[in-house]
This record gives sequence, C-alpha cells and structure tokens, in this order.
Amino acid sequence: MTPTATHIGIVEDSDEDFAALARQIRRTSPDATVERWSRAEAVVDELVDRETGLPDFFFIDLSLPGVDGCELVRRLRAEESTGALPLFMLSGSARDADVRRCYASGASVYLTKPLRQPALGAVLELTAATPRP
Repeated sequence: MTPTATHIGIVEDSDEDFAALARQIRRTSPDATVERWSRAEAVVDELVDRETGLPDFFFIDLSLPGVDGCELVRRLRAEESTGALPLFMLSGSARDADVRRCYASGASVYLTKPLRQPALGAVLELTAATPRP
C-alpha cells in the first residue's frame, strides 16, 4: 500500500531532529504536508481555535522545553478536536519508565530516535489506511 497525502504535525524543538524526520517523511510520503511546532504550548494555543486543517496525526518529542511531550498528549486528548488523533511519541530514551509514562498520558505509540525508515513507513501506511473521524 502506498501512503496517501496526509497532514502531519511534528512537535520537535531540535532543528536537527526535525529536519531528519521531515526528510524521512518526504522520502516515504512525498505528498504529505508537514507542520512544525517547537513548543508544546504553541500547539495547544493554536489548535484549540482551529476548526479545520488539523493534522491527521502527530509526532511529539518527549523532551520539550517547558511543557513536555506527555503533558502535551494529555492536553490534546482532553480537547474534542484532537482527542481521537493518533499521537506518536518520539524519544531518544528506551527506558521502561519513560515508555510507561507516555502510554499512561494517552500516547498511541512510543518510538525511539533515531526513527528508522521501515518503522516510519509502517506508521505512515497504518495512518493512511485508518479512517479519520
């Protein structure tokens, strides 16, 4: 299955990590639209008022400055417009405590950095095949 064009939200404070993930997305799904935020607070502030044009899903870095990725997931889950979106956590940590904390906050999937192309392709194909609310 070839992924269809999607709108992907990425919450990542590292320019280098964002650039690497965006490159991988373009290789796997060249028609995808990528929207970036570098701080969790900006995501919530902007999306609460947005009625259309929401991303189909998010990649969220665990270690963000200020509000971390787990708290962002909790906030997105609490909003009607974003509560059902797939939220994929990204972290350089594979510690069980971090993984459990992310799933407890409502993360859909926990992925470790660097994200490999086959894993990214599988995520994009899965989300492209999943009906949207």
